[in-house]
Amino acid sequence: MTVNKLKLNMDKTEFLIIGSSHHLKNLPPLQLQVDNTTVEPVDNVRNLGIYFDQTMSMDKQVAELCRRLNYQIHNIARIRRYLDSETCHHIIRSLVTSRMDYGNSLLTGITETHLHKLQRIQNKAARIIYGLRRREHITPYLHTLHWLPVRQRINFKLLVLIYQSIHHEAPVYLYNDICLHSSTVTNTRILRSAMDTTRLHIPKTSKTIGDQAFYVAGPRTWNTLPISIREAPTTNTFKSLLKSYLYPY
Repeated sequence: MTVNKLKLNMDKTEFLIIGSSHHLKNLPPLQLQVDNTTVEPVDNVRNLGIYFDQTMSMDKQVAELCRRLNYQIHNIARIRRYLDSETCHHIIRSLVTSRMDYGNSLLTGITETHLHKLQRIQNKAARIIYGLRRREHITPYLHTLHWLPVRQRINFKLLVLIYQSIHHEAPVYLYNDICLHSSTVTNTRILRSAMDTTRLHIPKTSKTIGDQAFYVAGPRTWNTLPISIREAPTTNTFKSLLKSYLYPY
């Protein structure tokens, strides 16, 4: 930064230590010294609107996401009587479901409690569209909206990223993180001459947090898909087949 005549903004500088709860408890106090300024560690950091915590549990992200979505739903509910169902649906898609889907592949492996919280918000959004009471059964209306449940929405995004990575439609760093099954692996990268093979290699991990990584969770979920979906010729075709496959209603 000195060579390029840049100055670090210490007011916006922070660092995060990531590890298991056990290892974090045993760490001594840590600080960074930059330009005679002490930088203290923080419990979570925000990057591109996503919160990352020390154990990568995504607790902070889910809490903040629920807070923001509930705020939007509350505001929409206040003006619902002035809207028809179609207009309300468009507003919900714009302000609620789009935010719920943003970066949701990072929520792979979150707890059932977190999934339940997000699913309740999705159900609440559907109730507002149709003007339903809290106790009315929501499943038929989710079916009418053709909304994937939260768990399936997360898997949908993850699997689309895997498909795009295999077909070189995603950033190179994602492509380099996956490899075909061992029979077609060379230097842990996909052989271009073996693109007809659709099964992916699943690396072994010894930690739960490792199972949430893209290069582990993605191939594991991908390999459960029928071959007919994995061999879809285009991204749009893949998305269409995948949504029908994941649709539970």
